[in-house]
Amino acid sequence: MDKPKIYFVPVNIGQIKYFERVAELLEEHYSIGFLLVRYNDFLLKQMLEYCRQKNLYHYVICLGFRKEKGIRIPFFSPIKKTLEHRKKCREFLKKEQPSKLIFEKTGNPHSMIACEANAHGVETIRLQSALLVGLAQNELIYGPGGSTLQSSLPAKIYFHILHLIYRGIGHIDGPTSCLRQGRTVTPKKLGVIDELTLKRIIGQFNPEPKVIRIVGTLDVGQTYELKKRITEDSQFRSELLRKYGIDSKKINIVMLVLRFHNLLRADGSTITKDEQLAYYRNLVLDIRAVFSSEEATITFKIHPRETDDMRKLYEALGVIVHGNESHTNELICLSNFCITDPATAANYFVIASGIPALFVNFSPITGLNLAAEFFGTKEIVDRRERFLELLKKFKEGTLEKQYDSAGMEVRAREKIIELINL
Repeated sequence: MDKPKIYFVPVNIGQIKYFERVAELLEEHYSIGFLLVRYNDFLLKQMLEYCRQKNLYHYVICLGFRKEKGIRIPFFSPIKKTLEHRKKCREFLKKEQPSKLIFEKTGNPHSMIACEANAHGVETIRLQSALLVGLAQNELIYGPGGSTLQSSLPAKIYFHILHLIYRGIGHIDGPTSCLRQGRTVTPKKLGVIDELTLKRIIGQFNPEPKVIRIVGTLDVGQTYELKKRITEDSQFRSELLRKYGIDSKKINIVMLVLRFHNLLRADGSTITKDEQLAYYRNLVLDIRAVFSSEEATITFKIHPRETDDMRKLYEALGVIVHGNESHTNELICLSNFCITDPATAANYFVIASGIPALFVNFSPITGLNLAAEFFGTKEIVDRRERFLELLKKFKEGTLEKQYDSAGMEVRAREKIIELINL
């Protein structure tokens, strides 16, 4: 008898890596696949390459290019594209016949497949793997309230009319039509990392999911075990040090590198690659003012969506650079000290590892500081003078712990399996 099929629906390569670890818990009883629903862009190509390298079974629903070539007819073109997308979603469900779809989010671009799955009796599960689910992206960039940039009045009128047309078509389709749904589709089940996140996101759903559970994150338990093994197994530690080219005789400082170029400031101006490079160049110079190259190695773990040209520019700063070929939790657990931003989901690795860390944000994206409460962060360093002061404290061995790890769920493995199998 064939195993029932589970498809994971990731947003980016980081979520594929997380869902891979969830899949390992389920593969004895389920056939596993990855459903990639994206525009034809850098992220889709990146996910495809990773799936092929890891020999992961995958199915692609491509939304075309964000900016299609040729003539675009107002109202007609977007409606045609939406109906074509719905057709592709239905073809996937008919061909693959999954028993469950597991999402990171059920808003765009995944709202259509989530809605169609609900309508066709496929169990939908939203499983949080990253902090971004708890805080809206616009909040993280622009602070409370999100972006201050407003659409023009003609654009508002256009999209309002388009929405009414969709609803009209939806009424013809019937009460379960996915053209009548909101931007976020309610899954059958919801699993979140903590109570704080649940309070933040539950208002997105109308109605609420039938099953809601606080399950934690695999990042915590697995990273705790990894750190323990690295500490106790000298051969394993030596193998990882060689893998990443890290000198065990030096202090290893790992920096989790935020990608913020091409984002818009609240005033509408674009943050450039040069500005981002200068930001990290200055951080490296500050570290070198306290730790010489003979004393410490600096390792950059760059963002999964970072471009190849930025990687080369970082390498010119005299640091070791690792990207998607590496495992973030391994780099953190091998390190003596971590410098990170306040909002990356990789901070769960930091907390679980127990290593000293500083949460630094000198960037224009002050909204990142809103994430402090999710990680129990005691201080966000936003002044260079304070950064240098705390670096010196770490060197002297007097740096106080900058985060509170109490209350982190360590039984995520069991709770996630239970949620999926309910």
